[in-house]
Amino acid sequence: MPAQISPQQSDNRPGSASGANLNLKIEDVLQLQHLEDPERGRYHVKVIGLYEGIELIVTAPQANGNLLLLREGQQFIVRSLSGRQVVGFNAEVMKVYMNPYPYVHLRIPGGRLEHFDVRNAYRVDVSLIAAVKPLEKDLHDASQVVDNQKITTVSVVDISTSGCQLRSSTELDPQLTHISLSVRIDVAQQVRTIQIPAEICSAREVYDEAKDSFYHLYGVKFEEMEDDKRLVLYCYVYEQIALEMYSD
Repeated sequence: MPAQISPQQSDNRPGSASGANLNLKIEDVLQLQHLEDPERGRYHVKVIGLYEGIELIVTAPQANGNLLLLREGQQFIVRSLSGRQVVGFNAEVMKVYMNPYPYVHLRIPGGRLEHFDVRNAYRVDVSLIAAVKPLEKDLHDASQVVDNQKITTVSVVDISTSGCQLRSSTELDPQLTHISLSVRIDVAQQVRTIQIPAEICSAREVYDEAKDSFYHLYGVKFEEMEDDKRLVLYCYVYEQIALEMYSD
């Protein structure tokens, strides 16, 4: 029977799980996110070893097919999918090994163990083409967009049922706060195009060293939408989570 991690808990506030087990097993997939800079990306690793509830051994994370360089003491937010919840905790890099294959030892400090509803906490990396058009602030119907406005083509780089991150080679109007996001998705072997009203919550410019150019990232929160659109969106996100967490 696989070993399980049972870190000591010290937080009894709502949202914590005092005395709960992580219930991790060999081959479980975890998501790592930089604690210091959460926007740097998310990486997936597999559990290959467990030690007395204080140490976790995982495969070395990769980014774009290349090994991610880690340093001792670096901290990550670690998430695992358990049923319809995401369990989150912090972990620290203890040691990085390259032989006989790349793997990482993570220290699991005692403390807060978070339980989040998956629909609000878990984002999956995707590569979708979408169209953005301004949406009047007080309108919630994505079909009621402002007339005679330019449509901007963007990429959706990650998505959840509550929001997404957009990447654009051109800057959107800095005064723009509400948009209509039109995106084509493939779900359950069917292709659907949905329009989602959304609010731009964050914007930043990023330098791409490889291309010697800048691009723009926008954090977007979805607003109220029709039930049929919400159903398609939920189906797509949960399907992508399943593919991401459990595919080889």
